[in-house]
Amino acid sequence: MKLSVQVLSAGRLDSPGYVSSHRLPAVAADDYGQYTCTLQNEAGAGTCVFHLTGRALPPEFYFDTPSPVRVQRPWLYSYLLQWTQSSPEAADIITAYHLEVRQVDEGAWHSATVPLSGVVRSGDLFSHSISELIVPLAYDIRLSALTRFGLGETATRHIYYTDVINPQQGDIFCGFEDNKMCGFTQYSTRNTTMNFSWVQLPAAQTNKGAHSHNSGLMGGEKEQFLWSHPRGQAVFIEATGKGHPWERAWLISPVYNSTRHVSHTSTLCLSFFFQRQSKNPAVPVGVLRLRVRSLSRRDVLLWSSGLRGEDRHWQPISVSFTPHGPFRLVFEAVRGSGTYGRLLVDDISIMEGFCHHAASGTVTSSKQAMTNNPISLTV
Repeated sequence: MKLSVQVLSAGRLDSPGYVSSHRLPAVAADDYGQYTCTLQNEAGAGTCVFHLTGRALPPEFYFDTPSPVRVQRPWLYSYLLQWTQSSPEAADIITAYHLEVRQVDEGAWHSATVPLSGVVRSGDLFSHSISELIVPLAYDIRLSALTRFGLGETATRHIYYTDVINPQQGDIFCGFEDNKMCGFTQYSTRNTTMNFSWVQLPAAQTNKGAHSHNSGLMGGEKEQFLWSHPRGQAVFIEATGKGHPWERAWLISPVYNSTRHVSHTSTLCLSFFFQRQSKNPAVPVGVLRLRVRSLSRRDVLLWSSGLRGEDRHWQPISVSFTPHGPFRLVFEAVRGSGTYGRLLVDDISIMEGFCHHAASGTVTSSKQAMTNNPISLTV
């Protein structure tokens, strides 16, 4: 018998039924490997192979986790990783799991130990939440079982950020990072072939100017507290050019149920980033209005941009409001009369409590108009 090229034992079989054996008194890492037993007679040689290891087999990732992405803050998310263990009885007792995370194909691995309680059984489903991930980056994952013999075989996968379409209260965030657009739908007063509809826009295709956190470049107040990366998207609408001035297009959110986890009288903070682009600031570019639509009440105007001007930096907008029951957000774009102009929106979030950041631009309601200050409305 050989372990690799090392001969462990040899002998001659002189009688039928003879059993050859090789005993390992204490298994150590040096004993791991492929054991080859060779039998030879006048007709030729035959072999049998044994693979010995104290390492656990690789985990098996579970890919059907419902809603694994949770938004921690508008620019950070967590991911719920789940897995089962392949043949846990085939190795020594698994005491923990070794987890490694890094941005896809970039930088060093960051490791953590996932402790266990109890004996690992076949079919057990394990979960671990990986936090402090940057929206909308993807990450490489490596996972290995840990026994007293060391790390087991490694399983690998990628995890990706996806916008949460049906979030729990406190987790509402949309960066328009996938083609589902967070469940937003749109409607226009004219046929969408008139080039007046909301469109997702990758960072690389945006003309000049700074982008929001998700859209890559930086600018305005947002640069003070967000990172920059070039992989994100925003939504925009061509607010001038061909078409009829003053026609409208709406971007409408799915229904958010504000009573699921909080009191129906709780105040919420709605935040988003807005940018307007124009070749001529003196020519009307168009208007963006934000309304909240309750299922039992009429639409309420929360915020409105001005008609003219150009600001190629992202402006943070924050509005406090108190919904009574389920509601939708409605972004209304009104086309201007200029030759070129765009209205852009990104990073929509809703959090519990009053807003702490001042809003840029003009914040209005039917009863009041305020500049550079959050407002509170009951809806």
